[in-house]
Parts: sequence; structure tokens; C-alpha cells
Amino acid sequence: MKVLTIQKFGGLIAGIIFILIFSVVFSQVFFKESSDDFLRGVYLKFIARDDDVKLLKQSLSISYPVSSFKMNPLDYDFYGRQIVANVFDPLIMLDKNLRPSPSLAISYGLIDDTTWNFVLRKNVYFHDGSVLNFEDVNKTFELVKQSSLLRSYLNSFDRIEKISDFEFNLYTKFPDPLLLSKLSLIYIVPSEYDAENPMIGSGPYVFDKSTEREVFLYPNKSYFCSVPAIKEFKVLFEEDVTDRVDLLTSGRVDFLAFVPQNTIPLVKQYGFNVLTLPSLEVQFLVFNMDSEIFKDIDLRKAFYSVISSDRIIEQLGVSLKSSSQFAGSGVFGFNSDLNPQKGNLTELSKIFSDKNVRSLVLKLPKSATLLGNILKLELKKVGVGLIIDSVEDEKYEMALREDPGDVYFMAFKNEIGDFSEFLDFLVRPDSKNNFSNFQDKQILDLMDKASVDLDVKSRLSILKNIMQELVLNKYFGVPLFEYEVSYAFSKDFSFEPRLDGIIYLNDIKQKR
Repeated sequence: MKVLTIQKFGGLIAGIIFILIFSVVFSQVFFKESSDDFLRGVYLKFIARDDDVKLLKQSLSISYPVSSFKMNPLDYDFYGRQIVANVFDPLIMLDKNLRPSPSLAISYGLIDDTTWNFVLRKNVYFHDGSVLNFEDVNKTFELVKQSSLLRSYLNSFDRIEKISDFEFNLYTKFPDPLLLSKLSLIYIVPSEYDAENPMIGSGPYVFDKSTEREVFLYPNKSYFCSVPAIKEFKVLFEEDVTDRVDLLTSGRVDFLAFVPQNTIPLVKQYGFNVLTLPSLEVQFLVFNMDSEIFKDIDLRKAFYSVISSDRIIEQLGVSLKSSSQFAGSGVFGFNSDLNPQKGNLTELSKIFSDKNVRSLVLKLPKSATLLGNILKLELKKVGVGLIIDSVEDEKYEMALREDPGDVYFMAFKNEIGDFSEFLDFLVRPDSKNNFSNFQDKQILDLMDKASVDLDVKSRLSILKNIMQELVLNKYFGVPLFEYEVSYAFSKDFSFEPRLDGIIYLNDIKQKR
């Protein structure tokens, strides 16, 4: 009798366990979201340790330092693109070190110097439920070619040819060593793209809604990679420095992007982690080669030798990284062997005096007026006056086209981390942004060679050679700073920043 009772009890327990397992599986299949919430509640109440509860936050918020932005996958607005990059996918993704890796294209490769083959992932869904195929890629390229900002990244593009719904060949007009990197900036949109409702992508987050300064995103549960763990991301745009820091320290946001350097000590005092790293942006001065003064290469060299970026940083009183060349250390083409030497002030004074140079004109945006005043003091040491011609920031580019002065201030970001971007934008003679009127056949020949060289080592050698020529032989200008960016966040989180400054929300991790 006792044995029979135990057998009955065992059968009852087994039945209960079966029913529980069946209920969990059934709820996960048909009522997943409600089931997840219920199980999470059970975990928090009966299983979780006290120090685990804080790790299960389901909504995170992040703040960016602007008040206006454009969210458009076919446009290039840096801060709007912070949203776009999380809602859309490109064919090719750049990893945190800017190396190409698969995204919507699961495989790719060169057939010959001007023919690339791409194979698309299958079962990739846009947020409207449509399935990714060749027609979406074809439509995207057609739209990008009409975009004033993105079409330059398709400068080598000739055509694409369909092989199947999930495979195509892409033909270029000439060998393009940067094609994969350029494609990382082009987000694939549905073939039924609607300009009135453009935020329909295939990325890990779905665009929910936006207000004047807020954007709300939630996870794409059909994402082809892992579904994001965070249920909602709230993105706030705030331009005022004090208000931005207050958002973090008061707990209204969890993550502060691009922290102003002068607020970092305060943020650290509140116990937040702060990460700082060089970006892909450099700031520098450029000589106007048509200037009566700087037509003379000896005067360009003398001016270059007077300016010390280390002294300028000290006087600015902010955390900046001194730069000796026209690209940051993370840019392909950075020349680590470059070792510029500055001259003796007495000797430099004599050069300016002998050439009868008493003053010169510096053109710069009003936001850089403090830099201009420091440069004025630097040149005073060699007996040269500096006339500062400052222009409203939004009118600065137009002012440079009309009259760049004798020397002018510039900042440039290599978006895909390659020095050729700088060269094509500012140095190439036919560029509309070559305000300096710089022309040099040797440099141009090297640029043309690098633009079609598919051998990585050979191409790097060419770009490093160009860098040395521009800095130490041709004296194109004066490198000043390698711009740095900082991020602040709670110690409950971890984050690995990228060189390109794009923040992928999935890279913000809660510590376990």
C-alpha cells in the first residue's frame, strides 16, 4: 500500500511538471511578451539577488548635444544618423576598428578589379513586414545617386546586375579599394520607399515616434541577429551644456554622448564612467597658395615653424590632443614615422623681417575666435601682426570661396577612416573645397595612383608618402589638434566606443 501511494504521488508530480512545461512553452509561442513580463516578475520576486535587480532595467535613455537633426537614411546628418544607424542596415558594416564585415550582404568578394559579387541574407524583414531582396538594393542605389550628400560615395559605381533575388554583381568604373567602406554609409531601404515615411528599415531597432527633441525606439523582434535586450530606447537632443550634464547627474538619462571636455571632472565627481578616445576629425590651418605672402614656400615653412599646438592647447585650457599631421591616429594613411621639427624664434623673426612681412590675415569661424587670439600672440613673438577675419559659422564656407585670406582654419572628419577622403575633399585641384588653390603634379599623381591601388600595403605606403609631402615638404598647412570625444555613463553599464563616433545602441551593455 505504501509503495502504491508513492507511485501515485510520483505520477502526480510528473503530471504537474509536464503541465508547467507545456504552459511555459505554449505561452512563449503564442503570448511571448506577456509571458516574458510574467517570468521576469517571478524572477525579480523569488529568484533575483538584490544586486541583480538593477541590471534588468528595460528602458534606457541617451542624450546627444544638438537641438536639431534630420532622420533620413538617404541624407547625411551626423546626429540624425545616430538614429538611422540603429534602424537601418547597410550591405557592409564597419567594425569598431573600421574594418569591413558582413551585414545584409552575408558574403562578398572581387571577381576582377572592377566586378564585385554580393550575396544577400535570406529571411531579413523590413519593419513593415516586407522581405529584403535585390529590388530593395537596386532601388536604394537609384535613390542614393539622386542624393546631393551621399552620391559622392558612389563615385566609382557603374551598375548592378541581378543574378537572383538574393545575389548580384556590382560593377565599378575603375578599381576602387574603398568600395566596401563606402557601402557601409549607404543604408538599404525598401523598394516601396516612401519619402513621407522614411524610417522603415531592417535594423535592430524600430522607429516608434519622435517629438521636437525626443526619439523613441523599440526592439525589432524579427531581427536577423540577436534581438536587443532593452525594450525601449529614448533619445534626447539637448544643446545646452549645463542642461545636458544635469540630465545625466539627475538620472533622467543613462548615457551622455560627446561630453564637453570642461565638464568631465564634474561628471566623474558624480561617480560616472567617462571614456575618451581620438576621433576621425582633425583641426588645422591651411595656406592660401594665391596669397602674396604664402606663394613663398619659405614663408609657409616659417609660419609652420612658429606655431606650437602644445602651447596653444595649454593656453586654451582644454583637453585636446596635439596633431602633427592632417589625419588622426586611427585613420588609414596616418604616418607614425613623421617627426616634424620647429624652428628657432630668432631665426624665424629674421625670415619674416627679411621678406618684409609685417602682418597677415587669418580667416576663421566665430566659434574659433579664442584660437585666433592665441595665434595672434604666437605670431607677435616673431614680429608679425595677425588680422583676424571672423565669420558666422553658417556662412564660413561661402566666405572661404570668396576670399580665404592668407591662411584659414579648417576641421575635417574622415568618415570612413581613410586619408584619401581628406585628399579628395581639400587637396584635389578640381575639388570645390580646395579653397587654398593648392596644385602639385607630384601629389596629384600619387593621389591618382592610390585611388585605384587594390594592394593594401602598397596603398598605405603611397598615402603615408603623400602625408609627409604635404606636411614637411610642400607645407600645405599647419596641423593643430586631433579632436577627441568622450562618453559618460553609469558604472552599471559598459561601452566600447567606435572611431567613427556612431553609437550602436546594442553596444551599451548592462553589467552582469
